[in-house]
Amino acid sequence: MESASGTEATKSTAITAVAVAVEGLKEGASQARKAAGEFVPALARTLSKVVYTGSYGITYGLVFGGLMIGSLIPKDSALAKGMCDGADSAVKDFTRRENERAALAASEEGMATT
Repeated sequence: MESASGTEATKSTAITAVAVAVEGLKEGASQARKAAGEFVPALARTLSKVVYTGSYGITYGLVFGGLMIGSLIPKDSALAKGMCDGADSAVKDFTRRENERAALAASEEGMATT
């Protein structure tokens, strides 16, 4: 049979063990939060680099290829004139649509505030 002081020592040891375990859980949770806090920005930076590199490569390929093909077309030909006129019309139409969209958004915003 265990003595009273032995029982108290066992309880004290058990309480100490529980306290150490709780402290370990708190420390583990703190480290997990810190690791998650470092992981998310690193992931965002990696995704940003992937998007940048991909868009850079695609754009470079399109523009460089277009310039190479354009350099093969004689400057004073009907093909060159048609391409230039078509490009000019596309830019004008795009600009007009963007201006119309901006005007519509501004008028809708004005209606929402009144």
